[in-house]
Amino acid sequence: MFQPPLGRATPPDATLSCQYLFQVTTEFPEFVPSYRWWEDETAAVLWAFHEDARLVIRYALLRDQNILRSNLLGRNTEAIDTLVNLIKPHEKQLNLHLSHDSRVEKILSHSCLPSFKPVPWSCFPPSGPSLDARAIAQRIEMQSHFQLRLIAFEDIVRASLGYTGNSVEWFLRAHTELYVQLLAHLQIHMEEISVYEEVEELLRTQSPFAHRAVLQCLVDLRRGTTSGFPPPPIHGFEFVARPIQILFQERPHSLTEILKICDRNVLGRLLGQTWLELSRIWTKANFSNLSPQSIVAQDRIAPDFLDSWHALTVSVWEVLCAIPYLAPYLQECAQKLFHLRNYHSATAVLHGLREYSEFFARFDNLGSTVGEVPITDSSVPPKIGFLIDDNQNYTAYRQYYLEYPGIPLLRPHLRGGESALQPVFNFMRK
Repeated sequence: MFQPPLGRATPPDATLSCQYLFQVTTEFPEFVPSYRWWEDETAAVLWAFHEDARLVIRYALLRDQNILRSNLLGRNTEAIDTLVNLIKPHEKQLNLHLSHDSRVEKILSHSCLPSFKPVPWSCFPPSGPSLDARAIAQRIEMQSHFQLRLIAFEDIVRASLGYTGNSVEWFLRAHTELYVQLLAHLQIHMEEISVYEEVEELLRTQSPFAHRAVLQCLVDLRRGTTSGFPPPPIHGFEFVARPIQILFQERPHSLTEILKICDRNVLGRLLGQTWLELSRIWTKANFSNLSPQSIVAQDRIAPDFLDSWHALTVSVWEVLCAIPYLAPYLQECAQKLFHLRNYHSATAVLHGLREYSEFFARFDNLGSTVGEVPITDSSVPPKIGFLIDDNQNYTAYRQYYLEYPGIPLLRPHLRGGESALQPVFNFMRK
């Protein structure tokens, strides 16, 4: 457990905050299935001894990790040789001279995740007469992303299902260290609190974990006062854990099929996309550089927003192609984004849903049999379908935007010229 620095005035709730700021059990949504069917399937795959055994060993979705070793040690020599040859066929002759136990260890060493090598948090609070809040926020964000990349996706899957994940636990511990370092620093340099209040604001649209560490530090220094601060997010890893939980809860496929989906890194690739572009909440700050001058100058600002919108649409389509039964989750996500007036992300998700639905319909019209294409209701939620009605350059959306402005779907505003862009600029100035 981290302890606040000794010999300094510690706000009364700081020790408690440090203790409970980041915990695996609170960062992942609770998952209590009535039957952990995948544990039985893991044992079945190990006994079957085919190439998928390596996959279930690597994910190790078991409460007792010793089961893997015990299972392998209990098999006969012929079965072990078969699996060793599947994993390292070119080592067949070398394995003849190994003991039974050594062959089992070879299987485990080539199939299990490599030992996690943690890298300590290395972004320390700077000191000086002229601190740049934006530069500090950027350094913290970069370090948080570096720590994120250390997480094994297998550990994300394990933690989502209620098992331990060493790299996930380290990631949370590293962000607790950020809180400890910053708290100790600001207790000495109280005059810098205003700088870090600006840092906190800049981090609101970045790493939710780094933002929460800075936010909790400021709250503790204010003796628990949260006035002026946004509420911290609940379940920081929900954006990727919830789809994984749905994947295992629904059980539409076998364990090995689900693990192959994970192994293709469909969800893993999403995890690496700047905190999952799908759930990122775009704010005014993201569009702050958009101005009449930037539009006239035809710089990269507007094209970058259009590219990000297209990338999100493609991501939604790809996820549905691989995991079609996540459609209800994506439909709910689009509705939440709509209520937040985040039309940029909401319409991208809706377009992805529509494109997948049309893609499925084409297969259906070709007379594909049930089972060749997963049947799922990936339709666009009817109440918000008007957002992507492109008749007359999205007339319905643009009329709605006049009454309820927000983070814009930029393309129709750009096509509509100055009059269509003016509501966007008015919203940015508020």
